[in-house]
Amino acid sequence: MERYWKRNLYMLWLGLFFNHIAYTLSVPFFPIFLQEDLGIQRGLEVWSGVSISISFLISGLCAPFWGGLADTYGKKPMLIRSGIGLALAHFANYFVHDPYSFMIVRIFQGLMAGFSPASIALVGTNTPEKHVGYALGVISTSTAAGGILGPLAGGALSHWLGLRGVLHRIWSYHISFRFHCSDRC
Repeated sequence: MERYWKRNLYMLWLGLFFNHIAYTLSVPFFPIFLQEDLGIQRGLEVWSGVSISISFLISGLCAPFWGGLADTYGKKPMLIRSGIGLALAHFANYFVHDPYSFMIVRIFQGLMAGFSPASIALVGTNTPEKHVGYALGVISTSTAAGGILGPLAGGALSHWLGLRGVLHRIWSYHISFRFHCSDRC
């Protein structure tokens, strides 16, 4: 444990960073996506609010279940499960053509969530006790950095690639990192 904790910390930092970039790349333009690509003309505010919050609701309801599986089968398998599931959810967003299928994908995204808690739990349990405070502080900066850079990158990318182009890039970031991390974390 003493030997690998820093490597794990940095790999998980990158994973959380890209996870939050991926999420915040697309959320700012959900209303535009719903209106321009999915044809919502009335009640756009409600559709936007529900589409953003539904994945958080489902994630919160499923968290105890995923936590129990992490206790039984290990944190790393749950981390990989969540990462691949979130990548698939982002990939599915690219093919959405009506608001109802978009909601189904957002529900699926909530079901696959848990990457952040699994990362934090893995850092907390695989770091020597004298370094846990430092490691948890470092890992928390990844979510802030990803949350700051995601909307900036999403705005620029959507200008050049279009909204669906951004959705396509998000899943490719997710999946490439997950396979890279599965060997090293």
